[in-house]
Amino acid sequence: MIYIRRSVPGEVPQRLCDRVDDLPTIVILVPDPHDRDGELTLAVTLDAARAFADPAAVVADARRWSRYVGIVDDDPAAVEPFLAAHGIDNDYALDGRDKRRALAAIEAASYTPRRVLVGASPEDRRLASHVGWEFLTASEAATTAGWRLSGRPADEDPGENGANRTNGGVFGRLRAAVDGRSPWSNG
Repeated sequence: MIYIRRSVPGEVPQRLCDRVDDLPTIVILVPDPHDRDGELTLAVTLDAARAFADPAAVVADARRWSRYVGIVDDDPAAVEPFLAAHGIDNDYALDGRDKRRALAAIEAASYTPRRVLVGASPEDRRLASHVGWEFLTASEAATTAGWRLSGRPADEDPGENGANRTNGGVFGRLRAAVDGRSPWSNG
């Protein structure tokens, strides 16, 4: 079952639990539905969001012409710190879903004629095609919407102490493990 909960003007959106009456749900939180009546659902992968010079400005601008805007990733736990660091409110409660499951659930819960995934890899392009979403690279989206890119590759993140790390979802974690930089190890 899928629930969409829209807050009323002036209400602070609350994160809803993943299960209502023991039924799995996806919840799309829209802070002010009266100001957002676009015909587009926009999802940006975390790697693509990192490619923008000002991710918060990108999301704010996209909200002017999109009904739903949010960031998704194969590692949903990595999305929350990014959102907090940039002051972004995500319209999507990911609740542990990888990109594929999140996009499928978002599509089922959003009633917009267009759904666009802004991604950073060939895997993102294939995923968009597989779930029936349009696809744009971060560079294409920046050119189309007039957003600035950060100048570093979309899949690079400064990481701790300025050391670069690649966050490529499952493949990135596997690559890190093979390279001896396992994210699951304590050292």
